[in-house]
Amino acid sequence: MKIYMLLVIWVSAAAHAQVYKCVDEAGATQFSDLPCGKTTEEVTIDAPASSGINMGASMVVSDDIKILEAQEHIYKIKEVFARRSEDYELQDAALAKRLQNLNLSDEERAELKHQMLDNTHMYFEEKKKFDRELSQAQLELWNAEKPSDP
Repeated sequence: MKIYMLLVIWVSAAAHAQVYKCVDEAGATQFSDLPCGKTTEEVTIDAPASSGINMGASMVVSDDIKILEAQEHIYKIKEVFARRSEDYELQDAALAKRLQNLNLSDEERAELKHQMLDNTHMYFEEKKKFDRELSQAQLELWNAEKPSDP
């Protein structure tokens, strides 16, 4: 979102601006004020001072903003799942440590094993949800990166 705001401010402040669009080996699109390698494509943002942004530049910026938003969405999905995965790992470690206690009754051991299975089940359910969300976000990014019809 920071990049989006900077791009909007930058575009609205400049009557003519040069932006470079770069695609890395993984297919991720980046934007910069400097050329960034073999896959650099110049994107000219030309806005009249009186009206802010003309339609052509507005469409280019709109498409690029969609790409940035889709990239940010993917990043957030991955970040949330990474944190949740750590939580599940910590819970499993705590349960496994309690299970090593030699003074536990058979009932207590069975309950801890049941909790570990529940924890594993919840993790895989959340992983399926994560995979669906990530696939949808990647599709949105792919659609945003497709050239717009004129």
